[in-house]
Amino acid sequence: MINTVTSSGTVMRDGFAIRRTAAERRIPCFTSLDTARAAIDILVRDKHDYHVQPLASYRNRRQP
Repeated sequence: MINTVTSSGTVMRDGFAIRRTAAERRIPCFTSLDTARAAIDILVRDKHDYHVQPLASYRNRRQP
């Protein structure tokens, strides 16, 4: 998940909720496009197979 921060009050509250939910569900969340790009570059160079899932599949996952 990529959630970039802006200065609007409502957007800040929404962003906090998004980041907190990602952390609680153990979903990687990047707040910088540069950091997200670096993570993607590493994943592309890695030899493992990775599978992308739609956000809805994470909603149904059990929390620890």
